[in-house]
Amino acid sequence: SRSRPDWGITELGQKLGMPKSSTHELVASLSEIGLLQRMPNGRYRLGWRISALNHLLFSTMDYRETSREVMSDLVTRFGETVHLGVLDWTDVVFIEKLAGTHAVMVPGAAIGERKSAATIAVGKSLLACRADQEVKALYSLPGSHALRADIVVPSVDIDALLEELAQVRKKFCAYNLGPEVCAIGAPIWDHTNTVVAGLSMSVPAYRYQQGAEVLTKAVCSAADRISRRLGASRAVNERWSE
Repeated sequence: SRSRPDWGITELGQKLGMPKSSTHELVASLSEIGLLQRMPNGRYRLGWRISALNHLLFSTMDYRETSREVMSDLVTRFGETVHLGVLDWTDVVFIEKLAGTHAVMVPGAAIGERKSAATIAVGKSLLACRADQEVKALYSLPGSHALRADIVVPSVDIDALLEELAQVRKKFCAYNLGPEVCAIGAPIWDHTNTVVAGLSMSVPAYRYQQGAEVLTKAVCSAADRISRRLGASRAVNERWSE
């Protein structure tokens, strides 16, 4: 993490609940293939191979490439910051971002940054595409690690969240309306009519209030445009009902 970028063998063994010898063997193997690197002080941190794999992952995502042109059109038309994100358990990981062009604009999240899905528009649009029972299962272990040590399930009011997701399904998009920043999010489907990502636009609150309807229509239309480029054949209301 940013707050703790390097670890010693003893610390890692204690954190992972593994013997020191096994931890050392594992770390040595990861270092050999470049996923970790040994520092001069004997501690370990992420290796440069991570960066190369990260670039490979992003560059081979078809829907990321397909989405960029449509996202660029949105920025050209409205001058607002646009994001593309994917759902990773209860988090959204941002895989693309185009910054706005206004003098006053929302900086937005960085590529690779993750945020709690239940607290942002694009996250709520992605959660709404899942059945209520699936959403409940995702949040069944609040405060606990969810299969992976890098994801901690946040504590949420599940009833309030499900009620909000029901409204998202009726409107075909989600909102996060704050006093300073507002965001609109809509999901993206592929040729199998499976949700693969979500599109969002972040807008200063005063500009959102001036053109909420136009902005909402534009985001939903852009998400549908990307979906159709990816081969989604059903109409938007049919995708949601399914």
